[in-house]
Amino acid sequence: MHRHLGRTPLRSRRVTEVGLAPPRRPGRVARSCRMTALMIDGAGSLDRDDAVTVTERGDGWDATVYVAAVADVVPLGSPADRSALARVHTRYRRSGVKPMLGRELEDAATLSSTQPRPVVAIGMRFTNDGSLTASSISRDLLPAGAAIAYTHQQVGAALSPNSTDPQRAQLSAAYRLARTLIAARRAAGAFAVFDAARGMVTSEEGQLVAMQSGQTPAAYLIVQELMVAANATLARWAIELELPILFRNHVRSAVAPPADALLADVAAELSASPVMTPDALQALTARVNQTLRPATYQPVAIGHFGLQIPAYAHATSPLRRYADLVTQRQVLAQLDGLEPPYAPSVLDDIAEAINSTLRDRAQQISATASATRRKQAATTIASGDYTHTHGRDWLRVLRIAADTALPPSLATEVRRRADAGELDGGQLAVMMRATGHGWPGLLEQVIAAARRVTPHAAASTISAWHQAEDDDRPAPQAEYRQDGPPHDPTFTARVTFAGVASSWTSAASKKLAEREALWEIVEVLAGVRDAPTPADPPQVGDTGLARQPADQATPEGAPVELETLSGKGWLRAARALISDPAGREDELARELRRRADDGTLEPPVVAALLADDSGRWWPLLGELVATMRTTAPHAANSTLSAWQQLRGAPVGSPDLEVRQFGTPHAPLFAIRARLQQWLTSWQCGHAKKAAATQQALWDLVDVIAGNAPPGAVDDAPTAPELEAAADRENGKTIALAHLKRGTGRAAVPPHAEGPLMSSPAEVTASAPPLAHTEVPAQVREHAALVAALGGTPTERAKKYRNAVKSPTAWINNLAAVLHSDAPEVDTTSIEGGYTATITINTPVGAVVGSGAGTNQKTARAVASLGIVLHLFSLT
Repeated sequence: MHRHLGRTPLRSRRVTEVGLAPPRRPGRVARSCRMTALMIDGAGSLDRDDAVTVTERGDGWDATVYVAAVADVVPLGSPADRSALARVHTRYRRSGVKPMLGRELEDAATLSSTQPRPVVAIGMRFTNDGSLTASSISRDLLPAGAAIAYTHQQVGAALSPNSTDPQRAQLSAAYRLARTLIAARRAAGAFAVFDAARGMVTSEEGQLVAMQSGQTPAAYLIVQELMVAANATLARWAIELELPILFRNHVRSAVAPPADALLADVAAELSASPVMTPDALQALTARVNQTLRPATYQPVAIGHFGLQIPAYAHATSPLRRYADLVTQRQVLAQLDGLEPPYAPSVLDDIAEAINSTLRDRAQQISATASATRRKQAATTIASGDYTHTHGRDWLRVLRIAADTALPPSLATEVRRRADAGELDGGQLAVMMRATGHGWPGLLEQVIAAARRVTPHAAASTISAWHQAEDDDRPAPQAEYRQDGPPHDPTFTARVTFAGVASSWTSAASKKLAEREALWEIVEVLAGVRDAPTPADPPQVGDTGLARQPADQATPEGAPVELETLSGKGWLRAARALISDPAGREDELARELRRRADDGTLEPPVVAALLADDSGRWWPLLGELVATMRTTAPHAANSTLSAWQQLRGAPVGSPDLEVRQFGTPHAPLFAIRARLQQWLTSWQCGHAKKAAATQQALWDLVDVIAGNAPPGAVDDAPTAPELEAAADRENGKTIALAHLKRGTGRAAVPPHAEGPLMSSPAEVTASAPPLAHTEVPAQVREHAALVAALGGTPTERAKKYRNAVKSPTAWINNLAAVLHSDAPEVDTTSIEGGYTATITINTPVGAVVGSGAGTNQKTARAVASLGIVLHLFSLT
């Protein structure tokens, strides 16, 4: 269990009085008399934000991160403060460093080996497996001489086997702790890489990066892991005290693969390349990082996907980042017993200002980088050496050269890559649009080679050409005929696109015939052959002619609105985009969510998500399943059948194990499902056997996708589980009683009769006074709930007022404090507004709230308020 460490102020008389030692009594940490704080940074660094001490115990470690109290030096609203907000962070350029606070203030606040400095001390106690068991946040003084500076190289030298460095023991303990912490984060599902041999690591934000010149693996890991731990500790402390700060949130991309899949991808790449070239490193980092959205600042804790931490903040670099300075002002006010200087609404404005500045700078950097890369591409063309030019760099070379006379060296390289099967549809499409001298003759050779070596590339080539044209022409259309006996048919196909019709081509399958017709279209668009004369189809049999969108070209083609597709056209497009998103991940995810919300998402599409071996769709699949449990509960069995068909396995029905409890007139069912090697946990407490069966089958989908833990063969439903599940089922029955019979769509709940609420402020105003002023017995059994709901009557009343003031944010913060999963939210459109159903897991069971409003935000606020009212009225 995590607890707070007692605060013992630093005395300023001796260097040896800094650090942590074994506690004198539970919950308190005494200062050691033989510790020195270590400031680990680059050589010549002038902005030292932090210093650390680490003590190894028999059962773990004590660590303290000392952060410079910069807020004491920079008054709120001063010219320096306004300038820092405009700069957002210190900027490191080749021409030099531009401090966020200016050099004079930076010198006054930076930690020093020779000057005393006020600090914020973040104390942490870890077990041998890296679990945090106790922490403290306090104001302290780092005396003159209490800290010494170490460069990365000095850390590496101190850790060498023959080192006699006086801090070798402390640095060794810090390095062991850091390695334990990153292993624990990786085990918890974080994307955490530390490859010391190649200098490949993940940053504090979860991005894959290469260590910079002058950095060493051990020093980098010590600083990063202790800062991550300190930032997470402070964020959790702020939530428990209901102190508004700027949280650092990182939301998972809809198509982000699981962390273990990313790690496997990186490991495979690294094992295949003992030495990572700059080009290979660039390609690897770009491929990994493009699946991760940028992190942002918000006054509400949503969680950090890259780090897999439920609540995170930036608080350890107030000299270099304005967000850290803002949070530190809130922290120091709390420690000093003063009102926080920033209200939540002001924090919201500051967060948006910082986020906006960072976005603009990222775009500016991207534009500058693009210009630089174009210049590099021109240099490559001039040199004629394409040995190290791949991926986007190679595509950029083709785009620049396409408007000029074809260089002989480039023509040779293009032929080589075509013969080796290294040209894809996007590269062929660029060359098809070339206007420079010499390209037509090369194109004829290249298309012939691609047709032979990469025959499947025709559809993607037309798709890329179509997108580059940026017009609203319809996607390629294919016509088919079939002849011959059923056991040995012959197919004939013709494709029409951009006003051009191919000749009729024949093959042993519809797809092969269509592929040949598509290559004819490619040749016509490239200008290497004339359009064939329109002809009637071959006179064969009475099989008739079927006309439909070309199988492969439609999903990859110009941006067809997915919302407009239906039937087989939608199924074909969805399956193709699931297999190869072609940059339309977010668009497909939005459409899948919309159809799941409407109860119209087909089982074959859900099965395709489940069958995708990359695993990149499984997190999104978890969201869709949670929605379809309500909007399409009967679709689970069909989904599992379709999934088995896609895998080429014999289709079989899942085995169901059913147990009945309760009385004959009021039975309760517990059911679990098994399919091959997959087994679910028990679905308990359903009053209807059919309902329990449907949910158990959806559990099976979650287990197969890795979105739910598998059940154990020897498990059996227990009485407490049945009682809790029965309570949860009763709550869901009430919460979902407003569903229209047979439609799966929500109507206004009974308690929302009359006009729907239109704003969260209206929801807050509707909250009743707190009925109970004593801490319920059910709450007293759980320390985390006591912290959130308990205290004196006055404290409980204050906590209740804060909860109803912003109920949605409150339950998100509660989930972080409880180390629970983020609340599950289902929203559905109704006439005149929306309904929302929210489920949060707590130590007293799952709590469900529902509500309606004229907009989704208000509907969620109403549902959240229902949860708040329930938790504060527990008996």
